[in-house]
Amino acid sequence: HPLLVQGRVIGTLLFGTKTRTAFTTEELDLMKSVADQVAIAMQRVFDQRSLQASEARFRTILQAVPSLIMESDPEGNNTFVSERWCAYTGLSPEQSAGKGWLSALHPDDVPKVMAKWSEATRAGASSFESQHRLRSADGSFRWFIARALPDGNADGEIIRWTGSLTDIDDLVRTE
Repeated sequence: HPLLVQGRVIGTLLFGTKTRTAFTTEELDLMKSVADQVAIAMQRVFDQRSLQASEARFRTILQAVPSLIMESDPEGNNTFVSERWCAYTGLSPEQSAGKGWLSALHPDDVPKVMAKWSEATRAGASSFESQHRLRSADGSFRWFIARALPDGNADGEIIRWTGSLTDIDDLVRTE
């Protein structure tokens, strides 16, 4: 019996007997039902493997990018920081959660950044951008450009913001 998922054959399940030459209609119906359940289970395994491979690829890409990566909920509360963010700032993901990421900003820059960030998240802006200083784990400050884009669902509602912070300190100091 073919194992079908959305009209696509993903395998075959064979049934056999030594005691007779044919199966009854009820037995055939049961075999079809079993084969359908096996196909569903196999597709779930394939989907899970594909998802795991995609996540591993995403994490590798994320670590290859020299920028610091962050993600927030629609209201602008931090929900994710990359390992590079943690290594640079010395803040853990838990310390960076919510508005905790603000502790890495230069105190003089916090009001300006918060005003821009609050406006972007409140208004559902098409993007956010800011230049500000960020404290490294050693306590020194460097200039970064922060950019974030909203990600929406099918109804156009923002479900998250994803952003990056790129070190522009040498450029700012040269200017």
